[in-house]
Amino acid sequence: MSAAADAFRESGYESASIRGIAQRVGISHAAVTFHFRTKRELLTAVLEHQQAALRPAVDRAAESPLEFLAFIVRLFERREATPEQGELFLMLAAEAWSPDHPAREYMLRHYARLRGVIVDVFQTLADDGLLRAGVDVERSARFGIALTDGLQLQWLYAPAEIHVGGDLESFFLDILNGKGRRALGRLLDGQAGHDADAN
Repeated sequence: MSAAADAFRESGYESASIRGIAQRVGISHAAVTFHFRTKRELLTAVLEHQQAALRPAVDRAAESPLEFLAFIVRLFERREATPEQGELFLMLAAEAWSPDHPAREYMLRHYARLRGVIVDVFQTLADDGLLRAGVDVERSARFGIALTDGLQLQWLYAPAEIHVGGDLESFFLDILNGKGRRALGRLLDGQAGHDADAN
């Protein structure tokens, strides 16, 4: 998975080859195709593998909306140490607009589900009296996703100047009301202390 992810990130889907991936690992072409018959299957497996760690948080997002926002902020703060994770996703997202790209269906499902999850998160916050009055939850969900992808792209070019987690935190605080901002702030402060203890 790691070798394939590196190959797709460095070369793009079209230029990467199963033979080249096998050479990275030091195994034969046949050994790779025993597990993944085609490059398309391998790409799908890489994408699923990268998203697996996020799935539990996404599945519970609407049940614990503030915790989900705090999780997103911390996730992108931690990712500053591992830029390659964002690089692969952004490259494939840019390539996959083409109707015949093997990642297109994955990206369509990914963005559709993500929009739905974030709409549910923001709507739950509104129902709980934590969202600022007048916030359009569907538009804010689209803006939040666009902000996340755009910030990641800018960060790849200027990592010393762009802080994705911090800017996402500001976006969340902007759409929350006073009660919501205080609650999210407590979660982030507590998580920061937890992270420090863990280190």
